[in-house]
Parts: sequence; C-alpha cells; structure tokens
Amino acid sequence: MYLINCPTCGKRISVSDKKCPYCGFELADFLRDKPSNHNLKKRNIFLFSGILLTFCILCTIVISVITYLGDENISDNSIISDTYPDDFKKFNTKSSAVSPIINTTQLAGVYMGDEHAMLILSDDGTAHYYSNEVAYTDINCSWDISESNVNVYLEKIHCTISADTASYPKLIFTSDSSNWESEEYEKVDVDPDSYLKRTIVTNDHSAYMLSDGRLHYEISGLSFILPKYFCDTADALDSDPHSSIFIDVDVTMDFTGTVFFNDNLTTYSEDLSSENAGDIFISFASRFVDNPSFSKPEAVTVAGLPAYKAYLKNATYKKSYYSFVGYQSNGYIVIIPKNDIKKNIIIFFCQTSDRKRDDTDGFYEILESASILQ
Repeated sequence: MYLINCPTCGKRISVSDKKCPYCGFELADFLRDKPSNHNLKKRNIFLFSGILLTFCILCTIVISVITYLGDENISDNSIISDTYPDDFKKFNTKSSAVSPIINTTQLAGVYMGDEHAMLILSDDGTAHYYSNEVAYTDINCSWDISESNVNVYLEKIHCTISADTASYPKLIFTSDSSNWESEEYEKVDVDPDSYLKRTIVTNDHSAYMLSDGRLHYEISGLSFILPKYFCDTADALDSDPHSSIFIDVDVTMDFTGTVFFNDNLTTYSEDLSSENAGDIFISFASRFVDNPSFSKPEAVTVAGLPAYKAYLKNATYKKSYYSFVGYQSNGYIVIIPKNDIKKNIIIFFCQTSDRKRDDTDGFYEILESASILQ
C-alpha cells in the first residue's frame, strides 16, 4: 500500500483514502490531477520542445515591441522634460518593473506552517490561527495589507506578525515580539470553511467557548465573559464545580496572568464589612502567594450585587504555583456574597509585575461582564 503524508496534519495515510482519517482533508480531490512519474517523463520531452519554440516566438515579439516603444519614449520624455516639474516626471515615465497586485481576495485562504500550524485568512478581514496547543488557538483575529505586507494580530500571543506578499503563495511571517519566531506558511488548495467549523473547546466543565474566541464561565448563579487572550489549559480543577482557573501567558513564559474563581473556600457571613473582607482576602491569597498585602477593601457592585474589592501589592508566587516561583505579582481580589445560596464567590486576579507585560485591563472586563443567570 502506497503511503503519503497528509498535506494538512502530516500523518501517514494511504493514497487510496478519500479523506484523511485524522483531520478530514479531502485527499481524493488533492491527488486527482497529480500525474504519475511515468507520464511525467513523457510530458517533459514535449514540454521542453514547446517551451523552446514559444521562447523563440516571444523573443521576436519582445524585440519588436521594445523597438516601437523606444521611439515613443523619445518623444514622450522630451515633452515631459521641457514642460513639467520633476515630481510629475517621476510618476509618468515608463517603468519595466511591474509589481504583482496582491489584495485580500487573492490572499484569502488556508496556509500551512511548521509542525502543522495553520493560519486561515478570510476575505472579510478576520484571521484564525490554529496550533497543536489549544492554548494558542486564536480565532477571529484581524488582518490587513499595508504596502506590500500582510499583517495579522494574534491576541492570545500578544503580537503582530507580518509577511512580505512578494513571496506569495509562500508567506514568511516575522514579528518584533519575542513571542514569535520566524515561520514560513504556504497556501494550500483546501476549503477554509471546513476548518472554520472546527470546534474550539475548553477543558472546564463550567465554561464554554463563544464564537468569537472568548470564554463564557458560570459559577453559583453568576456568569462571566473572559477576554480572548485568556485560555484554559487542562488542570485538576476542570471537573470541580467550585473552582476554576484561566491563564493569560505568553509563549516565551515572560509573563503570566491568572484569574481564579471559587465559591467554597471562605466562610459565608451575612454582615460582611471592609474589615472582615480584608481578613478573608489575606487568608485566601496565602494559598497562592507568599505574604500577600492588600489595600483597604472598598465597596463595589458586581452584576448588581454588593461586593468588596482590594488591590494586591508586590506579592511573590509560591513554589507550587506554576513555574513562576519567586516572581513578584500584582493584582486584585473581589468577594461577592450570594445571600440566596449563603456562599461567597471569590475572584482572584494576579499577574507577574517584574516581567515584560503588566496589564490589568482584563480584570475589569471580567467584572463588567458579570450577570445573574436566569
């Protein structure tokens, strides 16, 4: 049985398969017009003869055209030189260099990269980036063309990648960010719709992915929407209905941001105040960071419910907290008393403060997205 590598997923498959059993790639259509080696040799003999004859004819035509245009240019350039300023001449003299016209319609399609990474450029200006790790699957990004470059902004990796369209249908994407290494992508003749239907999932039983790549999360009758750059990796809390953790981490591990939800690690109190909220915050955060220090809790409203918020100042990650032991972290913590179920919902957001990126906007987006489930 003759085996080949699947053009999309790279797995070894049989040429007799109509579709790749691993990724569903339409193999039959891809191979249908491929010539055999025997036929290819015969065709090459005739092809060479045809090319030689065509070349001779084209040379004759080109020489004739150049002779004609040369006479015309003498007349045109003399008029421009005598009558118009230099700026006008720059745009009106004939040039032998013709740049290929690249537009969004021409560039749109599916591009395969190293290690089976895939980039889909849609003609509506949205891009979709898939890699082997679901953490770096980024859907509904934006892309555009400026001058001769195609630019794609990848939110989860926090960088813009660019490629010169002169090498189309191959695009070598580079970036000023250390989060991206130079990588070549080549356009493949496959239907992008079949890949856009690929389901992006979350491991957490209490969350699901929205169509735009954001995460919808529910806990104790409240729902929250996490910004696109937060992702959910497999962890021990995925099946726990009382706790969940989501991360924002760049690929070079120079930055991490985490948001932790819980509704069973604190004692519910009907007379919650700024003072006892502070004690709860320190007790809770001590599980993750050493010697946490918070600002005085202030009253806030989350999904119409009274709550308390405090700022975490320059704590350090504990050894068991990912691989960021010793890194300083800043962040926020919020406690939301749910009187109807006699529970406190804690939201703990912390991020490295001595690394390359320090941004707490995502925390406020999460709080503002909160709503009560009906």
